[in-house]
Amino acid sequence: MVLENILTLSIQDLIYTAILPFVITFAILWGVLEAIKLFNKKVNIVLALAITLVAAYSGLFTLLSNYFLQFGALFGVATFVIVFVVGVIAWAAGRGREFYYESLRPEEKSKKIGERIEKLYKEMKKARDRGDEGKMRALAEEIRRLELEREVARRGL
Repeated sequence: MVLENILTLSIQDLIYTAILPFVITFAILWGVLEAIKLFNKKVNIVLALAITLVAAYSGLFTLLSNYFLQFGALFGVATFVIVFVVGVIAWAAGRGREFYYESLRPEEKSKKIGERIEKLYKEMKKARDRGDEGKMRALAEEIRRLELEREVARRGL
């Protein structure tokens, strides 16, 4: 009876009602089993396949697959919105800091840059103690850039 129903479906209906839900359910179950690392890879595949086949036979299959599809779409949109909002806030905060430094008087700007340079020298000392040559080079380059910027601020350019 079930085989007759499957054979009478169009290709598009077969994909959306049988194949796609099967693949999605299998992939999610296998991913969860791989993430918890309870068994090795072969056992996880067999276990995910068995659970997916039982779910397909019981009717729970379409419920699970539809729920996963809806949840996945909602999760994707929510993740995009959160990343977008956090990115905009971080960008705005960075721009605000730039405007703040640009609006300072040359003496204040020079003082703020000097404080930043002192912090970088402390970080450089810690990097030297750890023997982190890459970090030391990056900090030295940043210090040189800030010293040039401080000199420009002192001259009032």
